[in-house]
Amino acid sequence: MKSNPCESITAIRRHGNMHLRRPIRSQTAAIDIAPHAVTNISSAIIESAEDAIITKSLSGIVTTWNPAAQRMFGYSAAEMIGNAMARLIPIDRLEEEYQAVERLFAGERLPYFDTIRLHKNGTAIAVAVTISALRDESGEFAGAIMIARNMTGDVQRRSAAEQCLAIIDSAEDAIISKTLDGRIVSWNQAAQRLFGYCKYEMIGQFSLRLLPRNLHDEEHLIMQKILRGEHIDHFDTVRLHKNGNEVRISQAISPIYNDTGCIIGISSIVRDISSVP
Repeated sequence: MKSNPCESITAIRRHGNMHLRRPIRSQTAAIDIAPHAVTNISSAIIESAEDAIITKSLSGIVTTWNPAAQRMFGYSAAEMIGNAMARLIPIDRLEEEYQAVERLFAGERLPYFDTIRLHKNGTAIAVAVTISALRDESGEFAGAIMIARNMTGDVQRRSAAEQCLAIIDSAEDAIISKTLDGRIVSWNQAAQRLFGYCKYEMIGQFSLRLLPRNLHDEEHLIMQKILRGEHIDHFDTVRLHKNGNEVRISQAISPIYNDTGCIIGISSIVRDISSVP
């Protein structure tokens, strides 16, 4: 007869003496919770979890599969329970799984790790995984429990952000962004070539450093327009190189908005027009 994995989870809690760490309301009064009630609570937690919670036997056969696992991987519980967990794992990640189980069997505690698993339709899913030992009533190693969180959206956002940064850094025009109080927060390679300062010299500094003293009022006028949500196109002016020389530039200036539509900064695309008659 197959053991209920939820009972096994309860066994792990007892084996780990977790019940001893709970605050005791009274030294003379004890609260008894029936085993079936604990099992029902554990089942409810697993069923309602947002993360995929999957248990497997020592031979790698899936024994529990919660609704979040179905949403994440596309397989129903009926399709997965009794089948090998390996169908979720890309071939080039199988060794990673085997090593994780071996380390658990040796008594190690595994930190979470980022990896790839497969959806039913064959799509690769970026996941953050924790794997823990599942023990039986006698404390013997009986399998593993995996909790997986879908990180695909985060990975895609990071990838898109990294791509944007790469594009900005490889641009021929200087691209500079700053806060509403005038502090520079980004400075690409072209800005370094144009003005002579590396990004470590400029990030966190006020952009007024680049303006001749007689043009400081220009910055205030630009800020007023940006705060009204205006864009400034092809604005020709003069800025200062690190060596003190004036540089003729043409710049396009735009407000930077956050997710709620509030203006939080200013972006400038600056082109050197020193060689233009």
